[in-house]
Amino acid sequence: MSKTQNYLLLIDREENVLELQETALKYFYGGEIVLARTRDEAVKSLEKLGKPEIIISDFKILFEEKGKFHQYLKENCPHLPLIATTDEEKHSPAQENTLISSLLPKPVCPEELSHLVKSFTKAPIESPTHVPIKLRVARDVASGKFDFYLKLSGTNFVKITNKGNDFTDAELLKLSSKGITEIFIKASESHEFLRVWEQHLHERLFTKGSSLDSALAIQCLEQVERISRAFGWSGEAVLASQKIVKEAIATLSRNETMSLLLKKKYEERGSAYTQHVGLLCYLTCIMCAELKLEEAQEKLVMASLMHDLFIDESFYPEIEEWNKQARDFDNRSPEIVKYRLHPLHASQIAQTIDILPPDVDQIILQHHESPDGRGFPRGLSASRIHYLASIFIMAEDLVHFLDDGHALETSLKDYLTWGADRYQSGNFKKIFDGIRAKVS
Repeated sequence: MSKTQNYLLLIDREENVLELQETALKYFYGGEIVLARTRDEAVKSLEKLGKPEIIISDFKILFEEKGKFHQYLKENCPHLPLIATTDEEKHSPAQENTLISSLLPKPVCPEELSHLVKSFTKAPIESPTHVPIKLRVARDVASGKFDFYLKLSGTNFVKITNKGNDFTDAELLKLSSKGITEIFIKASESHEFLRVWEQHLHERLFTKGSSLDSALAIQCLEQVERISRAFGWSGEAVLASQKIVKEAIATLSRNETMSLLLKKKYEERGSAYTQHVGLLCYLTCIMCAELKLEEAQEKLVMASLMHDLFIDESFYPEIEEWNKQARDFDNRSPEIVKYRLHPLHASQIAQTIDILPPDVDQIILQHHESPDGRGFPRGLSASRIHYLASIFIMAEDLVHFLDDGHALETSLKDYLTWGADRYQSGNFKKIFDGIRAKVS
């Protein structure tokens, strides 16, 4: 795509929010639609593609870290139409006098969004006969409510599921195993589909009291599915992980202390922290399945949920810098020492939770150790790191390395090259060899 082409830039951490907006706009917008899940991704797209016709951004992303992204837009795109979306009713006075052209509540009403975009853009109007929806959305949101079609060619569609019949997990797996990621509904039913999807999102993600497992699934599963396909992991393992994550959360919530901690820590849906933990939950679970360690899946999910319970979320935008400082044992500043010891403090809390299975406290204690012996808090060598902690560490490396799942082919190749050097001993080598074998 060249810098002269028309395009829209959509920015949100919530995968389903992005998909809803993209789907609504595809029904009429003739230009390219570019998605970004972080400020950095958005800046990269702007620098590579030039100015879009319009930016639609999550309000929090605009103003996090003292408004860095909003300031960037002020300096580089001062006259560009900017629609902000939010799930909050009020904003502080410090965020007045912004570039924002319009402020829309989440989940965004597709008709209101479409009307606004049409008023700002010049790209030609399209009139498709059929419109695409993701397989997972078809199963979770639209199953039984619409006829579903496969696209055989540019204008040739074949019906695969009749309205009134469920779109099952088996059908999803059958299509995804062939590399198919989307099916289609008739364009004439698009408004009804968007209404159903908007209501579904509102109930599951933005209604007070919505379940944690639902929020993690909405925020992370699309990325998990892309990563899993790239690694050659089975669709069955991805589906099973959803049930295991739900069961692990239910087990932890039976303990009153843990229930309160989880509710408090994950009350802000869509945060970078929730995104990180959600990816860890699913990836550690799926990695266990691929290693034939099903009995360890719940342990790793619980460790994922608990490992950073006592880290303030404000650390997360700069978490890699904090980790770097903590690995420098010559740095004895009070705030770094406190951060360096957070795995120990979290594991001590875990030992007081009687419903936890064995090994969870050890996974938490060792989750910042490193195969080269330069981790913290104890600087363990690879041979002294617990097998399950090794899986956790590798999953967390993967989360950091692959970011949001973009440019997966390049990222995967780079990860395998990097991992071959990093995972040379102990349990790490065995686990990495298994991952590499699946890819090749």
